[in-house]
Amino acid sequence: ELLYNGKNLIKEGLQPNFWRALTDNDVANNHLERCGIWKFAGKNAKLQSIDLKEDSNKQLATVTVNYKLEAQESTLQTVYQVRPNGAVKVSMHFVPGNKSLPEMPRLGMRMILPAEYDVMTWLGRGPQENYADRKTGYPIGLYTATVWEQFHPYVRAQETGNKTDVRWVALRNKAGEGLLITGEEPLNVSAWNFPLEDIDYVAFNTERRHGGSIMKKDMIWLNIDHRHMGVGGDNTWGAQVHPEYTITPHEWKYSFTLAPLAPEDDAAEQAHK
Repeated sequence: ELLYNGKNLIKEGLQPNFWRALTDNDVANNHLERCGIWKFAGKNAKLQSIDLKEDSNKQLATVTVNYKLEAQESTLQTVYQVRPNGAVKVSMHFVPGNKSLPEMPRLGMRMILPAEYDVMTWLGRGPQENYADRKTGYPIGLYTATVWEQFHPYVRAQETGNKTDVRWVALRNKAGEGLLITGEEPLNVSAWNFPLEDIDYVAFNTERRHGGSIMKKDMIWLNIDHRHMGVGGDNTWGAQVHPEYTITPHEWKYSFTLAPLAPEDDAAEQAHK
């Protein structure tokens, strides 16, 4: 929970996530077979320990959570530093073992907010979706749109809505209350009115999902990523994403801060602080 003025800003807490809904290019280049080990890596992470330390001098509570990614023979640590003003600094630290692993589709965390926080403002690239290898035509600026407007209904539902080089993003309700996420370094961010599973690839012999059939749900799914691999597109019959736009599973660390926003708060000013 993250309570602010008696309201909980979090419907489901942060979880590590290494998977993205397959693009048409991913399907064609056997991404699912090659990288499938990452699909449930976050969901299947085995909790090893939780440790709480309180520092009254610094007015800081630190929660350290250690996980084992058994199939990947890797470890993951998340650290939450909670301050009295409601701000929570989140740090994620991934360390691989000796097992040979394929590239990661994404490296980050996701959470679910109540549906009312559907006005998204971000300082980063936009206004349309953009990715590591498809972003030069999207200038860095200050943009605002609803979460539903982030979704592009591709003929076959797939990955959509990512924003690169995001310094901060705010999700607010109509009254202006909400949540501010500020990266220690630029983030990849996306927000949807449905879970990732709704737009992920379904094999040919079962249900096919048309982008126009995706329904708005009572939720905001928020991806807060350190890295998100490129989408490729040299051709659509097997070419892989160029190596410089993929995520090699070596040791990775990143941090961001969650903070509540009041209606009178200027998100840019708060992020700068």
